[in-house]
Amino acid sequence: MNIKYYIPAIVICLSFFACKKSEIETYHGQELIYFNDVAPGDRSRRDSVILSFAGMSENAVDTIFNLPVAIMGKAENKDRYFKVLVEQSASTAIAGKHFDAFPDQVLFKAGSVNAFLPIKVHRTADMLSNMFKLSIQLVANSDFQANTAAIVNGTKTISQNHYKILMTDILMKPDWWVGSVDRYFGTFSRRKVVTIESVTGYNLSQIEQYVLRYDWPFVIAIARSTQVYLNYQDATGNTIMDENDQAMSMGTAIK
Repeated sequence: MNIKYYIPAIVICLSFFACKKSEIETYHGQELIYFNDVAPGDRSRRDSVILSFAGMSENAVDTIFNLPVAIMGKAENKDRYFKVLVEQSASTAIAGKHFDAFPDQVLFKAGSVNAFLPIKVHRTADMLSNMFKLSIQLVANSDFQANTAAIVNGTKTISQNHYKILMTDILMKPDWWVGSVDRYFGTFSRRKVVTIESVTGYNLSQIEQYVLRYDWPFVIAIARSTQVYLNYQDATGNTIMDENDQAMSMGTAIK
């Protein structure tokens, strides 16, 4: 056999066995599961959230926060389950009072690499003056591993298997109530937020979605509708007072 044909034949054989070896070494272990939540504004990863009823309707008695979870791995054609535990030593929220207790296992549907952990939070009287913390952790079970490494984002370390939910009814000025929003809505107060909702039918959480989309015509319409109501009440001798004991008014950009 000519040497110039013999050498390529050896190369082909070696390549064949290398491919077979690679196939043999394919990983078939349990997939890793992790929390996959992002902030609605800048889409940055986060491992905590504040749930405030103060920004919701005055008639709201509970809310459901769907916490995204995902797997590092492939989807399977069968239902699987993941497990969540409450870290009691790091939590002040009470199961059955502030939130619904978690089931022993949560469904991860067949054919998917994404799922949600529904967390039902209840509005309670003690939330008007307190903030309660619920700290949870993903734990390994027969379907998933849960020892996912944390993510370092600048100076922040974001956990992927621990998550904190802070629940309250204390109304805090949202981060987006600045700049143009401040010019349209004016000074922030709980009483003003309640007035805006009663006049327009939109609560703070709904308005936030329009602000984050930079839908200024909508924001202006909300501010003007509220100011028209305030002007009418003032003209009829029923001036609406704000929490600073001054007549309530919207921002300087609204007439």
